[in-house]
Amino acid sequence: MSLLLAPASPVCTSPADCAGQRIDTFIGTPARVRASVAALVAPAGAFLGGLARNRAAASS
Repeated sequence: MSLLLAPASPVCTSPADCAGQRIDTFIGTPARVRASVAALVAPAGAFLGGLARNRAAASS
């Protein structure tokens, strides 16, 4: 059986589902953590890019 077809480990979706389990089960999979970090970092990058664009336009 391929690893891609193996069943994923269960991830609880609420604190009640996680009662008695390790805390990392509620945090989510590594892919979900990476996606969450990217969703938080992306607006900061867009904001800084806008500042740089405005600065470049002002100095021209």
